[in-house]
Amino acid sequence: MRKPDARRPCSGGHAEASTEIVTTIRREVLTLPAALLGPDNPLPPLRPLDETHRVEDRDKRDPPRDTARQIGYEPLRGLLPVPVRDGYDRHREPRTHDTLVIENDRLRATVLPTLGGRICHRSWTVAAS
Repeated sequence: MRKPDARRPCSGGHAEASTEIVTTIRREVLTLPAALLGPDNPLPPLRPLDETHRVEDRDKRDPPRDTARQIGYEPLRGLLPVPVRDGYDRHREPRTHDTLVIENDRLRATVLPTLGGRICHRSWTVAAS
């Protein structure tokens, strides 16, 4: 029995196209406005598992703009992988961050591994049909 040949025309009379997608991963440095995180707190974030994040009614009325958009987030509940950061400030300055850029012919994603693997930029292209 003969092996199939990718160069032979398929039943529709068109030559088969290669569907191989090559993905590259490279390291880059990105400058973003960011606040200092401060030192790690040496104590683990031990809290009761049933503790819920509450915001007093008086604080909900007129919160600062930078607080209002994050008011519903709860604190981290696990011990790993992020330690408690309680020495941070809100003053942002341009700071450099190591990034990983994962890219192929359809997608590009820029990941910040030192900030918990957050994706800071992504773009994609739609393949022409």
